[in-house]
Amino acid sequence: MSSSIKPLSGVTVLEIAHYIAGPYAAQILGDQGARVVKIEPPGGERGRRAMPYAEDGESLYYACYNRDKVHVCLDLRTAEGTEQLAALIRQADVLLTNYALGVPEKLGFGWEQVRSINPGCSMIQISGFGSNGPFTDYAAFDGVAQAVSGLADMVGSPDGPPMINNVLVADHSTAAQAAMGALLALHKRDRGGEGSYLEVSMLRSLASMFGDWIPQVTELERDPHRSGGRSRLRFGNTYPTSDGYLLLAPITADMWCDLCRLIGHEEWADPAIHTERRNVLDEGLRTAAEEAVRDWLADQTSVEAERRLQAKGIACGAMRTVREIVQLDRDHELGMLRRVRLVSGGEVSVFGSVFAWDCEEPTVVAVTGVGTGNDVLEPLA
Repeated sequence: MSSSIKPLSGVTVLEIAHYIAGPYAAQILGDQGARVVKIEPPGGERGRRAMPYAEDGESLYYACYNRDKVHVCLDLRTAEGTEQLAALIRQADVLLTNYALGVPEKLGFGWEQVRSINPGCSMIQISGFGSNGPFTDYAAFDGVAQAVSGLADMVGSPDGPPMINNVLVADHSTAAQAAMGALLALHKRDRGGEGSYLEVSMLRSLASMFGDWIPQVTELERDPHRSGGRSRLRFGNTYPTSDGYLLLAPITADMWCDLCRLIGHEEWADPAIHTERRNVLDEGLRTAAEEAVRDWLADQTSVEAERRLQAKGIACGAMRTVREIVQLDRDHELGMLRRVRLVSGGEVSVFGSVFAWDCEEPTVVAVTGVGTGNDVLEPLA
């Protein structure tokens, strides 16, 4: 950004969290200038022991969600730990946790306890399924949330089973929502209010992505169905190329007509075939068009086809691997990746921030060791 002051400079976030959703939400805020004080139990947060590991045995998993934080060890089962936590809460603007519902109260940082210590501090509570309903007490990891929410039932081939996305969309999307909730709470407080309590669940986060399927179910009695790579509303699918796969999505009438001309079927290039008010193509024409596309792609690489189609303004994308995206970032200096220094002194690459400000971020940020509560009990700058 154009000045050295980041948007959340001067904000203190107290993180009492583990694994992904809580730590990642705090890291999002930390990337924008908040000072994140991460409270860890004796032995460290559970994510420190999660696979995969670097060659020296440190967790690469942990490094992805815990950079540039002040790491503090407190035993919240002791009176001393409770006192030290209270001192930190007095300095905090936001307390963010994904400990199971009911656990914060037992450890001294339930909402009523936080509010009595510091009325200006907001609390963001991340959970799997919320504080009411039939799943409140369910153990919740990402795949479980995908299954219970209905998301998994929408992913996969029509003749196959529901599928779980290994990208961990529940954890990451919930973290983003929690970070946004923290910003809303800060804004509300700064306009003359006190701290707020916000609950963010994986269930709500995933259900918020269903879009028009909600009114289709409630108003039109239509249920979502698995369709593989095939577009559910317009012509489009995933097709094999000479070296991989390409997703083709000519969702507008102009794109459809340009595609027909490109693959040598001018007779199909009629905008009337592709309207906004109907699912495109009868099944016979759709089958013929898909066969024509497969024939056209058969002797082209994915990238060659992508460039030819995009040159005509036809939406498509070669199916790239994570390794290829990493290399793309390096080749074109996209700035998506950052180097993180581990406790051992080694460095690894992790994803940086989704926000691209108008300045370069520091190349290396630290994942530090765990200190004691006394390390940060002085007023935070």
